[in-house]
Amino acid sequence: MDVKRILLKVFSTSLVVMGVASCAVQPGSHDFAVEVSKSYIVQSDSAESTAHAVLESGGLVTHELLIIRAVGAQLTTAQRQQLQRNDAVRRIYEDTSVSTSSICGVSGTGTIFEDNKFRWLVTNTGSSTVTIGSLSVSWPTTNSTLKKIKLNGADIWTAQAEPPYVQIVDNWHDDVRRRQLAPGQTAELRFEFDADIDWAEANYSISLYFEEGCSLEFVPREMDCR
Repeated sequence: MDVKRILLKVFSTSLVVMGVASCAVQPGSHDFAVEVSKSYIVQSDSAESTAHAVLESGGLVTHELLIIRAVGAQLTTAQRQQLQRNDAVRRIYEDTSVSTSSICGVSGTGTIFEDNKFRWLVTNTGSSTVTIGSLSVSWPTTNSTLKKIKLNGADIWTAQAEPPYVQIVDNWHDDVRRRQLAPGQTAELRFEFDADIDWAEANYSISLYFEEGCSLEFVPREMDCR
């Protein structure tokens, strides 16, 4: 069963449950405690297994992030705590995406650490193509040299830089299309270092500036790592 079928199944089930509830609850002076849910990114070995875990906790799966084997979810505190006790769940962190500018829109969701690579998913939420014009990034010295940056699997910068900081305004790959995101497109922005990397998000800062006028800041998330 794939994630889309899971989402369809839970939607249908939700309609049935809502119908039963509407019949069972009678008007009156009843007090109901409503617990507010928050947006999270939940990660495990696959997007499908992650979706199963979220649904079993009673949470709502909002979207899938196949590249990082994760899903977006709406969770209450109790549902998050239940997922934290699930050995199949690797990471849970708040979805604190940032989107700016009335000219164009971009957002960032989900990170993954692997050996010498730091990955961040970036989405063009606007209605026109956006182009990365400049970029600044800081990283821990334990990562050693920043060797290259890729977008959607293609090299966009290979000039190399020493820690802890670099601002990139030129030396991009000659093909500008490699730095572009089409409307609605989600792509993996990958930073490759010379050594195995520090896994603490708080030790990184990234600022993206797009030629169309919008910008995006990397915001470290509240995380539960296993």
